[in-house]
Amino acid sequence: MRNTQLSIKAENVSAKLFKSGSPVSLTSAGYHALARCGLRSFVDAHRRSLLAALNAESVADRYEVQRRAFGLLAKLTLDEPVARHLSTFAFSNDMSTTILRRAAAIYLRDLAVAQS
Repeated sequence: MRNTQLSIKAENVSAKLFKSGSPVSLTSAGYHALARCGLRSFVDAHRRSLLAALNAESVADRYEVQRRAFGLLAKLTLDEPVARHLSTFAFSNDMSTTILRRAAAIYLRDLAVAQS
């Protein structure tokens, strides 16, 4: 997990998908990449089930909500067309699917926090 965190942080130096302050937040480039790679529409379409999986309302600590969102999106199995589009976008834009999933997790965390 620690190596993944370091890889994401290093890749984000050039990708600039999110600001690494506390709490992390998406940049305009991050929102744009999420829309183009298909993950924003995926999260929006599965919003109810993803938020239920986070169980954010049972947690008062926003960092715990963030941790759960990071874990959920990192391990989530995507439908084949979504996974293919994500991989194609990542390859074409010299990004990893890992950093795009992290950006989607930040987006999901923001939805969860806004809902609570």
